[in-house]
Amino acid sequence: MPKARKARPPHRGTVKNPDPSENPSFANIPAEPEQPDRSERILHAVWEVSKTVAYIVLVAVVVRAFLIQPFLVVGESMEPNFQNGNYLLVNQLSYTFGDPKRGDVVVFKAPPEPETNYIKRIVGMPGETVRLENGRYVIVNGAHPDGFTLDEPYEVEGTRTLADSGQTSWELGPKEYFVAGDNRLPGKSSDSRSWGPVQEDFLIGKAWLRVYPLAEFGTVPHERPVSYSFTLA
Repeated sequence: MPKARKARPPHRGTVKNPDPSENPSFANIPAEPEQPDRSERILHAVWEVSKTVAYIVLVAVVVRAFLIQPFLVVGESMEPNFQNGNYLLVNQLSYTFGDPKRGDVVVFKAPPEPETNYIKRIVGMPGETVRLENGRYVIVNGAHPDGFTLDEPYEVEGTRTLADSGQTSWELGPKEYFVAGDNRLPGKSSDSRSWGPVQEDFLIGKAWLRVYPLAEFGTVPHERPVSYSFTLA
């Protein structure tokens, strides 16, 4: 008598009917998501690029307005230390967290031309009296009752500082600075010798980085003049 064959379960890899309504085992299998067409992909790419550009512009505006400002040196007033065409970055936060110092190279709104930015070096400090005698700076105040003259290492040796007008003495207020170009030859620098002290509110910031020419790339040095005391006659 022939033996009865055992029924074999259906092969696991065999799919007889994938319709979920008829075969519940397929009910939880997600359908393949619909792929975006070409125009949608292009719009998405444009949107992502636009967001990136907007972020970059926003950061640049914030940096330009509050942190760093570019400045192009025009003219010969700061030679030999800065030449015409030098491109600098100015730190606008320098004097938010500290006070200007003698010897600082600063960019500011010029009193005779408030719409124009100038670059000079701070020579006289608030409360001092700046006098020009025999081509020297003489600064007199309470801390130096006998006065002192400055030896400025950033100038060409033998340079004399002469008055550009008939005035040879300036008394600085509590928030006023006497500024001058490094090039003290007659007619080379329009500075405090011509139009007087600069108000602290006019200061934009401190020269920070020279980015052009590339051969001189680096931070801007702010050399401090040495003072020599003497007794006024």
